[in-house]
Amino acid sequence: MRFVLSLAVIAAGLMLMGAIFRLPARESIPTSEPEPPPSVERIQAAAEAFQYERGVYGGELRLNLGDDPQTFNAVLSTDAVTSSLLGWLYEGLLTRNRVTNTLEPRLAAAMPEQVDEDGLVWEVPLREDVRWFDGTPLNADDVVFTMNRIIYNNDIPTSARFAWLLDDMDPETGRPISRQVRVEKVGPFRVRYTLPFRWAYFFDTLTQEIYPRHALEPAVEDGRFSNMWDKSVNPREVIGCGMYKLWTYRDGERVVLVRNPDYFRFNSFGDRMPYIDRVVYSIIRGADLSRDAFEEGRLDMTGVPGKDFKRMFRQQRVSDFTIYRRGPSTGTRFLVLNQNPRADAAGKPFVRPHKLAWFRDVRFRRALAHAIDREAIRDIIFNGQAYIQHSPVSEANTLYYTGDNRRFPEFPVIRYDFNLDRARAYLDEMGLTDRDGDGIREDAAGNPVEFVINTYADSPEYAAIVALMREDFRKIGVRIELAPLTFSALVGKLTREFTWEAIIIGLTGGYDDPMNGGRNVWPTSGNLHMWNPNQEDDRHAYEWELRINEIFALAQRTPPYEERLRLAAEFQHIISREVPLIYTVSEAVNTAVYNRFGNFNPTIYQLADIDMMFDRTLRETLARP
Repeated sequence: MRFVLSLAVIAAGLMLMGAIFRLPARESIPTSEPEPPPSVERIQAAAEAFQYERGVYGGELRLNLGDDPQTFNAVLSTDAVTSSLLGWLYEGLLTRNRVTNTLEPRLAAAMPEQVDEDGLVWEVPLREDVRWFDGTPLNADDVVFTMNRIIYNNDIPTSARFAWLLDDMDPETGRPISRQVRVEKVGPFRVRYTLPFRWAYFFDTLTQEIYPRHALEPAVEDGRFSNMWDKSVNPREVIGCGMYKLWTYRDGERVVLVRNPDYFRFNSFGDRMPYIDRVVYSIIRGADLSRDAFEEGRLDMTGVPGKDFKRMFRQQRVSDFTIYRRGPSTGTRFLVLNQNPRADAAGKPFVRPHKLAWFRDVRFRRALAHAIDREAIRDIIFNGQAYIQHSPVSEANTLYYTGDNRRFPEFPVIRYDFNLDRARAYLDEMGLTDRDGDGIREDAAGNPVEFVINTYADSPEYAAIVALMREDFRKIGVRIELAPLTFSALVGKLTREFTWEAIIIGLTGGYDDPMNGGRNVWPTSGNLHMWNPNQEDDRHAYEWELRINEIFALAQRTPPYEERLRLAAEFQHIISREVPLIYTVSEAVNTAVYNRFGNFNPTIYQLADIDMMFDRTLRETLARP
C-alpha cells in the first residue's frame, strides 16, 4: 500500500481502473443538476445487465499516460505510470474477473489443482496456444524462470518480490523470517508450487506477470538485466504476450501500442480480441491539461475531478460524451496523530509528552472524529463527488468491505457523525477544559490544546479540509495550524524523522484482501504503521494493536474466504473503534468518455473493457454501400 499523491499525479493511474456507473443513454441525459453519486450496488447491477454486441476491427483509443515511462522493462517498474503502460504487454496465470473481481484462469488452462492432502503442493496446467510476440511458445520454462531467476533473484530490484516472501517465525530463535515458494517444472505445460505452509494468498499472487525466458535469461546470466529494455531500446524489441505491443515512443510526447494479432483470447462471438487496432498515449502532465485536451477532442477519455463535475455534466449532450460515475476510489484520506512514545538518538522525544498523552487517549481521537464535518468536506470541497468513510477498507473493495455490518453484526464499523456536543463530552471527560476563558481548552498543567497539522503543499483539497477542520475544532476548544510540506518532506517525516504532531495524507488502497495488501501499514512492525511505526517489541503496543498482529498472522494461513472475511470484519471494527487514522471521505472517481465507442461496459473495478470495445463510427462507415 502506498501514499496517495495529488489528483494530477494519480490521474493517469485512475484512467483505466476503479468503480464506474453508466449513465442513461445520451438522449436522456439531464442538463440540470446531477444525482448524488451512485451506490456500489447500483454500479455493479448496471455492469451485470450490460449486453455486448459484435464489434469491428480497427480504429484507435487516445488516452493520457500522464508522464513518461521510466523503463520498458516491466520487472523493474516502480511507478504507476510505467506499470499501467506495460501491463498491456503481459499476463499472469490467473486474473481478476472484471465484474466480480474473483480469480479465474488466464495463462493457466484451469485453476490450480491441489496435489497433497495438506494444501501445500499445487500444480497449474498452462494453455498451449499462447505465443510471445516473436512467435515463441509460452511454456512452463517461462513460469519457472520468472519465479526462480527474476522474482527470487536478490540481484534484481523488483517490487514483485515482496508479495512472494511469506512471513514466518524461526522456531529456534523466535525471530521473524521470510520463506519462499518452491517452483518447478513437471511437464512442458505444467508447473508445481510447493508452499512452506498453508498460504491464504497463493491464488492471489498467481496474477504475477510471466516473462519470456528466451529473451531475458541471457541478460540475467551476464549481469545486463538492469539495462535490459531501458528507454533507449527500440520499443518493438520488447517481447510480451498480451493484447498490445509497444510500437513507438517519443520522449515527452506519446507512446503508441498496436494490437497483437496473435493474442490467444477469443470473445463470445468467436472473434479474436481486441477490436481496437491502436492505443495512443499522449504524455500530458496535470489533470487540468488532460481535461483541456479531452475537451479539444485530442483525448477520448479524461478524469473529471469534483471541481469540474457539474460544468462537464451539463456539457455532455452538446459535446457528445458521457461521464461515467465510477463510485468511490479505493484510496483513503485521513488525519493521523503521532502516538510514537520513543525519542531520537539525542534522547529528545519525537512528540512533546503532554501532547503524546492526548494523542494516545482514544477519547481525544474520538472527539476529533466527531468534530469532522464529512458532509461539508464532500459537498464543499468535492462538489458532492465523494463518499463518507469510516472504515479502513473502501466500499469499492466489494469482496472485503464489511461496513454495512449485515454479515458480521458483532463487528460493526463505528461511525462518527458530526456531533460537536459528543466531541466536547469526550474532552470534558479527559479533564481538558477552558481554564482561562480564551475559548481554547487547557490540560491540568495549563498547556493549551493545540497542535500542528502537516499536509501535502501541492494539494488544494488537503488544505481546504484543514480549513474546515480548523473552524469546527475551534468550536470544541481545540486549536490547529496548517504547515504544508513537499510530498517528499511529508513522507520523510512519517517514515524517517518521526518529528510531527498530526498529518493529513492518504493511502492508495486496492481491491485485494486488506490483510495482505496492508501488511506494511497495520501490524506494529510496519514501516507505514504511521502513528507508531517499526515497533521491534510489544513494550509500547496497545492490546488492540497486538490483536491486529494476530489477525494478520491468522489471515496469512487461513485459505477459506469466509473465515478471512470474518477476520477482515474484526479488523475493520477495531480500527474504527480505536481510530488511529481518523477518516474523512473517499473521493468519487468519474471519467468522461466520447460516445463513439461501443461495448463500453464499466464495472466497479475497471473503466473500460478494452478487449471488447470498438469504434461505432468505423462500423457505420464499413456498413455503407
